[in-house]
Amino acid sequence: MTLTAVPALGAAPLTVGFLAQVTDPENAGIATVRYNFGDGHVSALPPPNLVFNTYSQPGIYLVTAAMTTTDGRAATAFTSVSVSRSSRSR
Repeated sequence: MTLTAVPALGAAPLTVGFLAQVTDPENAGIATVRYNFGDGHVSALPPPNLVFNTYSQPGIYLVTAAMTTTDGRAATAFTSVSVSRSSRSR
């Protein structure tokens, strides 16, 4: 499982798209995917849906995507997002 953030850095407010890519050699099917965006927001859209989150505050956020298959196997992927202060607030 991989997790991609686009863009992974920028100024607040920053809207980021996340894509979890899953390769399941057992072809069991994905039961759940839970995204934690690191800012208190979560989402549960399954792949291959592109999921968006907007970061309004500067900081470095650890983002996780935890997946379970219909036969009970699990995987977790991580990425980070770096949000700087808006140029308008300087």
